[in-house]
Amino acid sequence: MDIQFEIETMEGSVRLPVDLRNAQRLEVAIGGSRFAFSYDARGEKLNATLEVLAGNGALFGTLLFNITSWIAINYILMPAAVYGGNRVTVVDGKGHYPPKVPVGYRELEPPQLAGTIQHLSLDGGGCIDDTSAECAFPGIGLHFSAVKESLWILSGQGCEAGNYGYAIEESPGGHSLQLRISAPSHRRFQQFACNDFIPSKDTPFQYKQNDSIHIEISICRKRCEGLDEFFHQAFLLRNAMVNPGKLPDIFPYSEAARLLRERVENDNWWEEYGYFGTMTKSSLKLYKSSHHWQLGWVGGCLRTENLLFEGDEESQRRVEREWDVLFTKAQLPSGFFYSSACNGVFFHDWPNADDDLARRKVLVRKNADALLFLARQMLCLRLLGRIIKPLWIDGVGKCADAFARLWRRYGQFGYQLLIEEEEIAVGGGAGGAPAIAGLAMASELFGEKEYLDIAHEAVLAFAERYLHKGNVYGGVGDALQATDSESACSLLEAIMTVWEYTGDAALLREARFAADYLSTWIVSYDYDFPKNCTFGKMGMTTAGTVYANIQNRHSAPGFCSASGDALFKLYRATGDEAYAMLMRDVVHSLPQYLSREDRPICGLDLYAINERVNMGDWEGRDRVGEVFNCACWPEVSLLLSRTHIPGVYARTDTRRTICFDHVQAEWQDARLRISNPTDYPANVTVLFEDAAKASQPLKSGAWTRFLKIDVPSHGEAFIVP
Repeated sequence: MDIQFEIETMEGSVRLPVDLRNAQRLEVAIGGSRFAFSYDARGEKLNATLEVLAGNGALFGTLLFNITSWIAINYILMPAAVYGGNRVTVVDGKGHYPPKVPVGYRELEPPQLAGTIQHLSLDGGGCIDDTSAECAFPGIGLHFSAVKESLWILSGQGCEAGNYGYAIEESPGGHSLQLRISAPSHRRFQQFACNDFIPSKDTPFQYKQNDSIHIEISICRKRCEGLDEFFHQAFLLRNAMVNPGKLPDIFPYSEAARLLRERVENDNWWEEYGYFGTMTKSSLKLYKSSHHWQLGWVGGCLRTENLLFEGDEESQRRVEREWDVLFTKAQLPSGFFYSSACNGVFFHDWPNADDDLARRKVLVRKNADALLFLARQMLCLRLLGRIIKPLWIDGVGKCADAFARLWRRYGQFGYQLLIEEEEIAVGGGAGGAPAIAGLAMASELFGEKEYLDIAHEAVLAFAERYLHKGNVYGGVGDALQATDSESACSLLEAIMTVWEYTGDAALLREARFAADYLSTWIVSYDYDFPKNCTFGKMGMTTAGTVYANIQNRHSAPGFCSASGDALFKLYRATGDEAYAMLMRDVVHSLPQYLSREDRPICGLDLYAINERVNMGDWEGRDRVGEVFNCACWPEVSLLLSRTHIPGVYARTDTRRTICFDHVQAEWQDARLRISNPTDYPANVTVLFEDAAKASQPLKSGAWTRFLKIDVPSHGEAFIVP
């Protein structure tokens, strides 16, 4: 690998060699300016400094990494931005949102389909020009499959000149590769902006005599057998060049969930139609949406879990009424469900699409979520000894049967379905992963072994087809098959659920791989927002937020739409606490994004959580650190986290405690002391375990084992196992 440093000014440019074996200081003149470039490589760290000895003007400084022994089948990772080079087939490149497949498109085994995104060619060649702000942690990883090695080039967010730029340029045919890290960011020709490309708005560093730019990066080569090892390296390196997040204790989960439940009851419930709308009524008026309700994915059947088990009697009545409506009006004879509703009328995803085929298509993810969430809630009702109507249980069985038939016929769940015909309209992708977990749970609910056999077969197939290729996609409704975090989270949950029911030790290896892969979507540090933006003024932290996909270039509070408890289950199964800490980052960051009366978020209604954590400028520089006024799916993630994940996990044998809630805990003799440093009362859930209990799968309804204790604001309470 050949390394150079390029200095570009308005008067010209020069490239200087970088030899990692020796420290160097080189002086160079460009026009009327003189510069000194020095560097020192110690171990895996390269420290480079560009000093202005004389002159003034504007410049970009760029480290260039030239790799000539390259083949396009090598793997390229830029965490949360590039997976395998993003070698997709663009079928809607006109900047549409959301992108759609062509009119009349139907294909059982399509290539990976995407709208306008940054990508390299399937045959090799192309350029991806981005910034450090677009990464879950700034860096580029390469896996050289033939020689079984990896190369990692990592950095912080930026330096005195601003955020770093990250670029990947591959020669036509894919025979050579150039990586660029620029200071400040230098997208040379164009930048990605909301499903389109616009001329680059990057500006150079304005320099004068005695100014300097310091660039610190890590360069490391490692032995790396396969992509499982490659992503485990990524997991271990995610904080190599950035500090872990602060994770401040500011707002307890119980209070956040209480406020959200009250808001959902007041502003999402449609008494005349009998369901909880996906959007609030105020948001519907603002955006004139025709989708009051959507199944799965971002809302329908998902909010009900916390409302059912932590809400009051009225909440439970409404949940039960929504189920009555769901199973009588939304479910088809096939067992699948309509995916959307407006004014009590149920329909497919896109009733106003251009052609009849498109109007009949439904995203498989939505029905897959429905099976998972409904089966889990029925199991919990049974565990608590509550009444389950035959209508509900029969409806869940019909949905499970529909997915079982789909798998037996096609050996996949597809991407888009024709739900009346029980056919796959567009195949491929892991969007049906939630159905795998749902089938495993249905095997317990109905005592039907075939459901579990199909789930076991499907989860191994999904891991082989998508995870082992480092490219999990298909679970997003507004980005076609762009590689996404949601599918990765769903696949991890599917793997852990099937493991819980089968005990197949091979699945724990797959789960580790899936968790390591998922970690590359999770922001590992606290982004330094501009001081004048909303998040900058509020001191928002970003560690634990989760990037959406390679099209929608924002991070978000929580997983869409899950608690992430599969990471907790993986920790218990393996004893590897790093996975519990990863989950803690995600769940701990969520409550700060709730707009509250005493801490309103500018531009957002009270008691709402928006999906935007804009670190990059994909929606414009003025949208960095800003939100739009809409209550979104992260509230589902928060409510599920409150239900599924203990606020405090305490081991009675090792005396180890982990706080997922905004509290602190420590053992004092035989009692656990829980302190609440926040300004609000906390109702904290606690799970006590020893090694024997921790070795047993939690399965659905584990939260029924959680103890609860009230802890006053700035006070403490004691609890005995």
